[in-house]
Formats: sequence, C-alpha cells, structure tokens
Amino acid sequence: MPQREQERRACQASVEAGSDWERVTGRLVPGWEARALEHRALVRRRGVESAGALLRLLLGSAVLGWGQRLVAGWAEAAGIASLSGEAVGKRLRQARAWLGVEVGLLVGLQRGRWLDGSGRAARVRLVDATTIRGPGKSGSEWRVHAVVDLEQGQVCGVDLTDPHGTESLLRSPLESGEIAVADRAHARRTDFGQVLAHGAELVVRIGWRNLPLETSAGEPLDLIAWLTTSVTAPTERPVMVQTPTGPYPLRVIAAPLPPDQAANARYRCRRAAQKKQRTVDNRSVLAAGFIMLVTTLDPTTWPLADVLTLYRCRWQIEVLFKRLKSIWRLDQLRARNADAAQAWILAGLLAALLANDVGRASRIPLDAWLDDGDHPLSRWRWTALWRDALLHTIRGPLDLLTLQRCLPALRRHLADSPRQRRLQAVDARHLVRSHPAHQQTLCA
Repeated sequence: MPQREQERRACQASVEAGSDWERVTGRLVPGWEARALEHRALVRRRGVESAGALLRLLLGSAVLGWGQRLVAGWAEAAGIASLSGEAVGKRLRQARAWLGVEVGLLVGLQRGRWLDGSGRAARVRLVDATTIRGPGKSGSEWRVHAVVDLEQGQVCGVDLTDPHGTESLLRSPLESGEIAVADRAHARRTDFGQVLAHGAELVVRIGWRNLPLETSAGEPLDLIAWLTTSVTAPTERPVMVQTPTGPYPLRVIAAPLPPDQAANARYRCRRAAQKKQRTVDNRSVLAAGFIMLVTTLDPTTWPLADVLTLYRCRWQIEVLFKRLKSIWRLDQLRARNADAAQAWILAGLLAALLANDVGRASRIPLDAWLDDGDHPLSRWRWTALWRDALLHTIRGPLDLLTLQRCLPALRRHLADSPRQRRLQAVDARHLVRSHPAHQQTLCA
C-alpha cells in the first residue's frame, strides 16, 4: 500500500459514519447518489470514494471559507478525499449541474411540506434577485433570483444566472391563488399576462412610465397628471393593462411618502441622473415622492391600506438575502472560473437549505415561536446557530491530536507552489542561520 494511502487512512475521521451527517443527507431528495453519477459529478472515484464524500467536499469548499489547498488538506485529514488543491477545483466545476439539480429538488420538496390539508400552497410569494460578485475589481457577477414564502420566511423558488439574466415573475412558476409581491423591475406586461392567465394575483410596484396603463374607457392614463392633481393621501383608481394574453383589470394605488422620505428619494433621483451624466426628468423627480403599485387583489377583501402593508412586507426577502450573505458568506465568492463560481454559489445555497430543513425538523413548536409577538424567534440567530451546527458536521472532529498525527500527509497542501521570487521569510531564516554571529552563539 502506498505511503500516502497509509497516512490518509491513519488520519481518517469517523464523521461520515456518524448520525449527524446521515441526518443532513437524509433531508435530500432520495436518489441523490444516483444523480451524482447521472450528471457526471462522480465520473472517476479516484481520490473520492463515494457521492457522500464528494458532497461533503463540495459543501466544505463553500462554507468553510478556505482556499482550495486548505480544503484539500482538511479533506485528507478528515479521510474524505485525497486530492490536490487543483483537483478540488476540478471536482467543483464538474459538480455544477448536479448541485443545481439538488438545489431545485430540495426547494421543491420543502415547498411541498408547506402545503396545507387541502393541498393549496401558502399564498404570498416575494419575488426579487440579488447580485454576487467574484473576487477582484473585474470579478464576474452572478444573479440569484429567488421566490420567498412570506409566512414561512423560506425560499420556495431559486434560479442562478449571469448578470444579464433578467428579473422576471416567470422564473419560478406561480400557482393559482398565490400572490406575487415584487418591485418595479418586474413590472412588465408580458409577465403580467402569463402570471394572470394562470390564476395568480399581483402586487407590483411601478414607475411612472415603465408600465403603460389605460383608463376604463381604454384611453392612456397620464400617471403624472393624476399624481399632481389627485393624490394628496393614499388613493386608488381602476385601470386596465394590455398584455399578450389579453387585457386585465387592475387597481393602481398611489401613496405619498412622508416629507423627509420624499426629499431623500428625490435627492437620490437627481444624484443618479448626475452620475449617468443625464439631464434629470422633472417627472421622475415628482414620481420619486410616491409609492405606486398595481394589484389584481379584490378591494372588498384587500382594502388599500392592507395592500400597502403587504407590499412593505417585501422587505423580508431583502432580509433573507442579507442572512445568506452575512451568515452564510454567500457574497465572499472565491472562484474565478465560471463553472466553479456557479457550483460554489449552488453549494452554499444547498448548505443553507439543508441547515434550515434540519432545524425545522426539530421537535419544537416552531410556529408558536415565530408567532409570539412579545418574544418572537430571531431568524438571524436561528440561522447563525444552524449554520454553525452544519459547519461542524461537515468539518468533523478535527482535534489537535488528529491534526498532529496527520501533518506528514498534509505537507503538500500546506506548502506554497514554486515561486519566481523566493519567499523573504525563507531567505531570512537562511541569513540568520548562516551569519557568523549566529554561529558564534551556537559554539558558545
């Protein structure tokens, strides 16, 4: 048996056989090991003996916050895989399709668990996207499109694209009876037509010119004139929107912002025009002082004030993005290669979904904790706790004694590559050791 293999087996930890890791993989959609072969993530088993070991390696690459060489050293010390740092990157690139499939299936599985007894899904869906930038000033950008269930506060739809991927209400299917809440980037007639044709409802913010509206008589609605003459308090009026699937009735709602907020919004509008070296449009400055929404919700069950309150709840998807970036460090993208970057982001999303799913499976009255108005559960601390627990499960019991025993096998991972310019610390050691004064001290 080769010396390296003997050292690796001597360092092997017991995590993979432990119950914690089995609990994590037990939350995946059954058949995940076969899908690793199907999507060619595990083409060769050299250095990685199973789909479970590969999954731990990929999740570790995303959540441990280490470079590929240190990940390779940890994997060798934990008995997960015997690979070089370069091979870890290659495994990550090859697993992009598999990780994408597992994220999509797990999101669908979690969404199915929220169905009530009648089979109808929870109603309110928050739709938005966030950008993740790669390392360096000119690092590549990626856009994570998400749909979040408002009641559960969890992802129920996700898509990953490059920065040219347009934000759209159609990226994740909306079912009949669901309410999509989105910002003005999603105010497009084509999307409206397809969403409304499937029986879903809308609450979408609009600008003064990005969504052409018509009056009940079929004439174009001048939003600026309406804001100037009629809107001094939250108000609404019926309108129509023409879509590729036909016309649909809507309610357009306008609410003036408080004076200080309106002044700040108008200042930002002028600054944005200046940065783009454009002449500011006075109509844009005027409209910046209002919140304008369109909705299909029935006014008898959803009065104007409730629709405005519902739209303000859209902030919850921004908070979820903040948790993903701050707690899960999803914005600290380390990979430069396009396939590796996508796989890294997908592995981070998969880890976040798994940790949340394990936490929600705990035998506690979680709904009661979330509903408690006096002492509500902090989603931030909840996420941080389960993230740490999952990280410990992935990393395994890498204690000091094990690490000391494994050091001979880890030298290749801890050493730098050959350099054109010698490392100063090495030259300093040689200088000190070869200096006559040092030799005299040794002789004395």
